[in-house]
Amino acid sequence: FVLVGGEALLSKTELREFIVLGIPQILGSFSGWLIFEFQLMALTNISGITKDARAAGAIWVQIESSLASAQDGWIRSTSMRTINLLGKQDPGAQKAFALFNALALAAVGLTNVPFFLYQAQLASY
Repeated sequence: FVLVGGEALLSKTELREFIVLGIPQILGSFSGWLIFEFQLMALTNISGITKDARAAGAIWVQIESSLASAQDGWIRSTSMRTINLLGKQDPGAQKAFALFNALALAAVGLTNVPFFLYQAQLASY
């Protein structure tokens, strides 16, 4: 890992740090994606399932994957913002954390409650 000029591109310490911090994150992502692949494999092996039902199931798995990514991003950004405020010893950190969680609850409520209330009509299409 040494360039022509003699400067190291990647030191052993940096490589070790990447392995300790990066590899678990990569494995976590791969295991999350593997779950979605297993869902698709199970979906295609249901006997008597129609082509339309398989397509709908595949669309659902893709939407589910997108929602999981959005949820992960929200959790990470909320945590980073709150930790940043706590690091600055901001007295409003607790209120900011409560606000972030209230916004998340409102977003989930606004999207899930209508689906729950109108599930019979939506499922009949």
